[in-house]
Amino acid sequence: MFEIAKIDENDNRKYVSLADRIRERSISSNSNQQQQNDRFFSVEFFPARTVQGAKNWIKLVENYSDGDPLYCDITWHSAGNPDSNAPTSSLMMANVALNYCQLETMLHITCIDLTCKQLNQYLQRAKHYGIRNIMALRGDRHDDGKCVCVFFSN
Repeated sequence: MFEIAKIDENDNRKYVSLADRIRERSISSNSNQQQQNDRFFSVEFFPARTVQGAKNWIKLVENYSDGDPLYCDITWHSAGNPDSNAPTSSLMMANVALNYCQLETMLHITCIDLTCKQLNQYLQRAKHYGIRNIMALRGDRHDDGKCVCVFFSN
């Protein structure tokens, strides 16, 4: 259903980070330009559970993109196999939002119960798709109280 997008190494467009884009909005609103410049919105999506839901989601994202959100956020749904190539996985939906729908995309990653190796694999795939905005959260503990705590420096 979806093709995996790959980064074009020859793309000469200058990337502007999401933090810089937000900063630009703040600066422009303080420099006697129109007050509306400092306002923006973002949208957050939970991954679809079915292939049909993913198809419907693309139409929804296209409609939201008409409103020019600053970015969209895709949550990490660990029960939905978030790292697979399935159209309902968090990584694939973030890939589609960024590379098909052309929306600046932020990917949530819940780190609880992940090893450093797994997390590194997820981050490498996100990088491969061109996803540069990551919100890594610890996540919630399971009812049994077990978790794998992973600490990173840098």
